[in-house]
Amino acid sequence: MKKMFKIKSWLALATILSIASCSSDDTSPQTPSVTLQDLEVTIDENPTNGAVIGTVQSNSTTALTFNIVSQTPSGAMEIDASTGELTIIDAALFDFETNPAITATVSASGASNNATVTIELVDKAEIGEYKYGGVIFWINANGNEGYVVSINDQSSGAVWGCIGLDIPGAEGQNIGDGESNTLAIVSSCNVSGIAADMANDIINGFSDWFLPNLNEFGEIYNNKAIINSAIITNGGSIITDDNYWTSIQSFSNSSSAYAIKFWDGTLNNINRDNLFKVRAVRHWTDF
Repeated sequence: MKKMFKIKSWLALATILSIASCSSDDTSPQTPSVTLQDLEVTIDENPTNGAVIGTVQSNSTTALTFNIVSQTPSGAMEIDASTGELTIIDAALFDFETNPAITATVSASGASNNATVTIELVDKAEIGEYKYGGVIFWINANGNEGYVVSINDQSSGAVWGCIGLDIPGAEGQNIGDGESNTLAIVSSCNVSGIAADMANDIINGFSDWFLPNLNEFGEIYNNKAIINSAIITNGGSIITDDNYWTSIQSFSNSSSAYAIKFWDGTLNNINRDNLFKVRAVRHWTDF
């Protein structure tokens, strides 16, 4: 009986070892599937070609080969096949007014899914854009403030006014000085219907319009084509090739003031009783 028990014990031990061995084989580590992560970014509109948008990430520990399956609009960006880095190849498509969002689908060799790329564009002020009550004609270096011109003339023929009156403060030439020039004119020369009075009125819901000075009108002249295109699109009347009064009085003669001829951008120091056109501008900020 003793011998039989020993034989049975050895058989039981062998069975246990066999089961343990099988169990060990069943729990061997499995290689995880390769997956791609979606990419969502927000950038300013009007970037430059070659700018990096971002990189499609994965959980792979080995090199992958990336590919853009589709993108809307087509041809906006390209991907580095080795790294998954996305760059801009047609910056003109990154225009908020045309494409507020740009999307793409990206695949990779051996990946079990595709990645969705979504690029949201931030609207930025642009010369020739209709905003803030008029058409933008000047923007500062930071892009957060500037000036717009009205989409209509405020008069087809007004006098500058106050012949023989020297007006302190109506000689500022820098961008932005047109406003102080205008306030000086209407304060010293309180006459209804003169050019400064016509410009300093409520237009398109805003009450802070003024008569431009020489440099402000110069910026409008330099961008006349794109400004007039936006004016037409928004139902206004174009800036014609006629004379427009500026807010600058003559530096030497209290009976004259400066006008700009939009035919060729020339300035005229001319009698204040001439009937010239009036086109107002205003200042804007986005902060």
